[in-house]
Amino acid sequence: EARGETYIPPEYHVDRIKNDETKSATATKSEMNATQSSKDGQRAKRKADEVTKTVTTSCSNAVLEIAMKLQSDLETIESNKTTNAKERRRAKKKAQAVASEESKCTVEELMELAAAAKANATSSAKKSAEKKEKRDPYILFIGQLAYTTTKQMLFEHFETKINNDVDNIASSKGKPVTTESLQIRLLTDKKTKKSKGMAFLEVSNPELMYQCLSLHRTAIDGRRINVERSAGGGKSSEARKTKIASYRKEQTDYMSSTVDKILAEYREKGELEADELDEGVISLCKRHSAATIESSLAEYVEARGNQMDNPSAYLTHIIGRIATNADEYDNAGSAAGKEKKKTHTNKRPRTET
Repeated sequence: EARGETYIPPEYHVDRIKNDETKSATATKSEMNATQSSKDGQRAKRKADEVTKTVTTSCSNAVLEIAMKLQSDLETIESNKTTNAKERRRAKKKAQAVASEESKCTVEELMELAAAAKANATSSAKKSAEKKEKRDPYILFIGQLAYTTTKQMLFEHFETKINNDVDNIASSKGKPVTTESLQIRLLTDKKTKKSKGMAFLEVSNPELMYQCLSLHRTAIDGRRINVERSAGGGKSSEARKTKIASYRKEQTDYMSSTVDKILAEYREKGELEADELDEGVISLCKRHSAATIESSLAEYVEARGNQMDNPSAYLTHIIGRIATNADEYDNAGSAAGKEKKKTHTNKRPRTET
C-alpha cells in the first residue's frame, strides 16, 4: 500500500487458479465430447453407406440376372424351330413382360444391360488370356545341336521346314516363321563364346509352337535335334520338374496322334491294311519325326506290291535308313554332315533337365 499498489490476499490467487482450471477442464471435456460425437457420426455414416452400397449392389445383381435370363430366353425361343413365327413372337412378348415386371426396367434397358455385361465378360476373358500368354510364354528348348551350328543356321532350319510346308503354302495367312515370330537364343560359354550345343526358341503363338515341335528329331548340321517345351525357373524347382514332365507327356501324345493320323490317312486311301503293321513298328514311328515317317511310308507303299515276308520288319529297315541319311546329310544330300559327325564325338545333353 505504501508503494501505491492494491493489496490482494493469497486466497484470491488460489480461487482464480481453481476457476481457470475448472474452465479449462470443462472446455477440454466439451471438445472431447464434440470429437467423439464427430467420430460416432462418421462411423454411422460409413455404416449407412455400406448398407446402401450392399443394397444397391444386390439390386443391380438381381436386375443383371434378370437381363441375362431374358436374353437367354429370347435366344432359346428364336432358335426353337418347332414353333411358328406367331408363337415365337407371343413367347418373346411374354418373357419380356415378366422380366420388365420383375426388374421394374424397360425391355430396352434390360437388353442394353445384358449386352454390356456380355461385352465386359468377353473383354475380361481376352485380358486374362493375354496375361496368361505373357506369364507363360511359348518357349522351346533345343538340344543335341552341333557345336558348329549357328543361330542363323538354326533359324533357317525352322524357317525352311515350316514355311515350305504344304498346309502353310496353301494358307492365306502368309509365312508363319519370321524374325519377329521366332526368336533364338543360342547358349554359349561365357569365356570362350563357343556354342554349348543348346538353344532356346521363343515363338509368338501356340500354333507356331506346335509346328516347331513337329521338327523334333529332324536333322541339322549332321545331328538330329531335340525340340521340347521349356518350363523355365530354377533347375532344382519341383514345380519346374513337374511342368517339364507335363510338357513331355503332352509332346509325346501330340507326336503319337500325328503318326496315328498319318497311318489313318494311308489306310483310308487303301494303301495300308488295318493290321498290316505290328505295334513294334508303330511304336518306332512315334519316336521319329513326322517327315521321316512320311518319307518311309511313301517308299514302303511304293515297294508294297513286291513279295514281303515281314512288312513291319521291311518298314523298320526303311525308317532306320532314312533316319540315318537324315543325320548324316541334313536331309539335303550334303556329305558335310557325315564328316562333322565323325569329328564331333563329344556328348551333348539330350534333353532339358
